[in-house]
Amino acid sequence: MTAPPRERPGVMDLAGLDGPGAVRAVLARELPEPAARFREFVTVVDTTGARASVEDMVATRHAQALTGLDTVPYPPSAAATLRHIATRAVERTS
Repeated sequence: MTAPPRERPGVMDLAGLDGPGAVRAVLARELPEPAARFREFVTVVDTTGARASVEDMVATRHAQALTGLDTVPYPPSAAATLRHIATRAVERTS
């Protein structure tokens, strides 16, 4: 059985509040600092394998884009510029 809201840590009882009063009540509670929330997000993404899946997807799409640029009827300089942009878009910065 789930404890009533007042007995659960970090949960506020907003019964009877509506409109701006409810918004102020929610904003008044303590929220974790953004850096802590980001670290938690990264941990979840890493432990679930989502990061590896997304990186594989990006690598696949990058390869498809470069292959596609080999067959488009663009001038060579335009295709080279698009290849450069595609490669820069998938480079890691951290």
